[in-house]
Amino acid sequence: MNMTRREAHRAEIERDHRLVSLGFLHNLETLVDDELARLMVDHASAAPFLLLEKVEVLVATCREDLAHLNNERIELRAERHRERADLVPLPEVLAAFHHRGNYHGAFATVADLGRALGAGFGLPEAWMHPTAAAALAEALHRRGEIWTFERNGAVHVFGKPHSTADRVLTERSRRWADAVDSRDESPLLRLVPQPA
Repeated sequence: MNMTRREAHRAEIERDHRLVSLGFLHNLETLVDDELARLMVDHASAAPFLLLEKVEVLVATCREDLAHLNNERIELRAERHRERADLVPLPEVLAAFHHRGNYHGAFATVADLGRALGAGFGLPEAWMHPTAAAALAEALHRRGEIWTFERNGAVHVFGKPHSTADRVLTERSRRWADAVDSRDESPLLRLVPQPA
């Protein structure tokens, strides 16, 4: 069943809010862990004002991410009927999100998406730890280069036209299509069935 525009709009806001909240909490957790480790060292001096400044920077970044995603959502809705260059067919159930950009298919996890993006950006294989890969994909979502949506156990991805991430995913799709055409199966490719 397809979503109504209102349901899609609500789902967009919820997805953006979820990723901004997770990013904030992850950054806060890292800050707390680092500060605790520093304070546990013998005679480490406490710096509560510096700590508060660091927390305020995290809060300000969270607010900027929220404002950016909200403004982008408004701008994209105004451009709803602009042509897109989807290399992968958009499932009918996701048609309400077509304004989010070029559809690049589904991944099993956010980390798998991050690995594909990281490889396309030329990041070293050692960097491709699932946590770091997921953080990359989530950061690109918050920056507006991609937009992700989880549905039926798959992470669907849309690329902002002409962004670096969109170009990387487009090149990946072309390489995959060429491999399928030549019947060369890629061991790095992980297909995810898409809902009807």
